[in-house]
Amino acid sequence: MNLKGKNIVIFGLGVSGMGALRFLGDKEAVLSLVNRGNPNSWNEYNEIKDSFGAVHLFAQDHEGIKEVFNKADLVILSPGIPREHELLSGISAPIWSEIELAFQFSKAPIIAVTGTNGKTTTVSFLDHLFKSLGKRVFTGGNIGVAFCDHIRSGEKVDYILLELSSFQLESTFDFKPEVGVLLNIFPNHGERYSNNDDYAKAKFNITKKMDEKGSLIFDSGNKQIEKWGNSFCGRKTPIDTSNAKGIIEHLSSMFSLSNYKLPGLHNKINLDFCLEVLNSLDLLEGNIEALQKGIDSFSGVAHRIEYVPSNEKFEIYNDAKSTNWDATLTAIESMKELNRDLVLILGGKLRGQNDLPPERAKEVFVKNVKKVLLIGEAGNYLEENLSDWLPCFNKENIEAAVSELREENFGGVLLLSPAFPSFDQFSNYAKRGEAFKSLFSV
Repeated sequence: MNLKGKNIVIFGLGVSGMGALRFLGDKEAVLSLVNRGNPNSWNEYNEIKDSFGAVHLFAQDHEGIKEVFNKADLVILSPGIPREHELLSGISAPIWSEIELAFQFSKAPIIAVTGTNGKTTTVSFLDHLFKSLGKRVFTGGNIGVAFCDHIRSGEKVDYILLELSSFQLESTFDFKPEVGVLLNIFPNHGERYSNNDDYAKAKFNITKKMDEKGSLIFDSGNKQIEKWGNSFCGRKTPIDTSNAKGIIEHLSSMFSLSNYKLPGLHNKINLDFCLEVLNSLDLLEGNIEALQKGIDSFSGVAHRIEYVPSNEKFEIYNDAKSTNWDATLTAIESMKELNRDLVLILGGKLRGQNDLPPERAKEVFVKNVKKVLLIGEAGNYLEENLSDWLPCFNKENIEAAVSELREENFGGVLLLSPAFPSFDQFSNYAKRGEAFKSLFSV
């Protein structure tokens, strides 16, 4: 693909926008960068001016900005900006994600993983297992380094492993992974999608250009996913996530789980998906010993039911990555193995949709949670709506919640699993998790 002289608009900064900018800066395209606020106020302004002096910079409310989009040959859209944005209305140029742009220049086989929950753990685990087999792998997408940065580097790898969000998948067109993985779908991103069907359709884009040579691994325990997965034209591997006994028996028939460090059934499901990916690539048979070492040595990922060492009397787990009810309910249920009183820190930015827990949550909370300490914008709302059946108390912030437990000499388990986005008090979930962990010393 020759981009020389093409008018390309990058709409939105962040990891993907800057990755696209660095990549396109080498392609002799005519670049315009559009973002919120005066360009002088952008965090990336100095880097852009120092390294890409010829780039045209615009605030998205700049007079005449619509004409910039109308003249574009291609728009690279940040995943945080919806395709329905008024500046994109009526333009003739294709609108790509940074993932699509990088794909156009990629050569190695791609494994693409999506789903509501478990993406980061599964992708990180796969990365670890690939390396246990001596494979060279680039891991990125919705985590870590932008896909475009990898392509620009020219690094040769055996596999490209991508975690993909629904936002990224919305703007893919020719994107064609060798292996597609859909872990699950739960109601999420009510701020972006008017219903769960629209959210699911974005996830289903993962197979849009896959053919009979491709492999799809999917959750057949979800009827919506099962119907879609069974219509796939290539190799299909359904995993019935509702059959806990079957999954554990399947894993145990190949590997010992005695040294497996990740708590909860959901992490055994994640492992099963990982192994089926390796099987689809003919990397399972003959590699049992190396993979056993990889399984035994994987300790999980930051901010996803992460054990936090400390000198406190209570045990601490950081699940700051949880931004929806299903992730939090999964985290709560994984704590059963500890058999101690559980206090949950819950809350964050209200979504405007699915802010109250699903019907099954009441049983999970009543059986497993001693009390809930509420934080953030959702605090008052949750206290008003849940306190008739759940002992919950609005503490407003993480620091106040932890202080209460110290004062009462609590000796059980503290779990931060917010179930809501972090943007009311933190720039992202990782900042929320780091702030939580910083409260404890070893």
